[in-house]
Order: sequence, then structure tokens, then C-alpha cells
Amino acid sequence: KRGTGKSMKKDDKNLYYRAGMMDLVADAIEAVKYLASDPRIDRKKIVVLGHSEGAIIMPLICKGVIESGLEPVFGCIFYCGFGENVKDAMDLQADAVKKEIRELTGPKGWILRTVASEEKIDRQRKDFFDKVNGPDEPDFISMQCGLVKQSAKWIRE
Repeated sequence: KRGTGKSMKKDDKNLYYRAGMMDLVADAIEAVKYLASDPRIDRKKIVVLGHSEGAIIMPLICKGVIESGLEPVFGCIFYCGFGENVKDAMDLQADAVKKEIRELTGPKGWILRTVASEEKIDRQRKDFFDKVNGPDEPDFISMQCGLVKQSAKWIRE
């Protein structure tokens, strides 16, 4: 995956966060091309496995392989993908968190309702998507005082 392992560059520590979905698709297509060029590999029997994010982009990878002039891949294994777009998935997660906090009893419930009100959760989610879709279209955004980075480009794509 771009920006991890040996693809890390000392002078570009944000490569992982700047990578968008289409960058990952392009990387996977290049991997299939590399396999197809190896004479030890039967190019008609290449199978691609995508887990989570990889399962989400699998149809784009298969289409890109064909558009690049290669034989279609022999098979695709979709492992733990999800059927929602990122915003809808995050909305579902936020609703589940709000429900859990609302139903929690005792001191723990009181503390969570005090520090994580539904309004605060909704405001944070809105602010997050406002940053992601900002007019300057950043490649990545920093959250929580710069301690957490998230690829805005990937979410937009």
C-alpha cells in the first residue's frame, strides 16, 4: 500500500495520507501488470484479493486491468468490504455512538453525556466533512490537535 513499508520515503512522511482511492487503484493495476509480465506466472490465472478498502476498490482495479490492455483477471476475492459510501458509514457509526451514550446508565453514562453530547458529535462530524470538502481540496487533514491525520482525498474519491 502506498506510503507504507518500503514505499515510505524519509522526505515525505505524509505520502500515506495524501494517497487517494484512485492512487491505490493505479498501484494495484501496476501490481497485476508486473505479475502478468513474469514468464513464470500464467497471466490467464491471476486472482486478485481485496480486504476492506481493497474490496471497495476491486471493481475499479478489474476495470483498469482490462483498460490497460491486459487479459481480465481470472478471479476476484472480495473480503470484508462494505456497501456504503464513507459518509453514510460514518453517519451510521455516529448514530450508534449517540444511541449507546444515550442509553448508558450510572456515572459512566453521565460523564459521557457531559463530554460527548449529541450536538458535539454532530458538530465534529460536520466540521470534519467541511474540511474534507473544503475549497482548497486538501490531500489530508489533521484532527485532534494535529495528532491524527486522515486522507481527505480518499474520502472525496
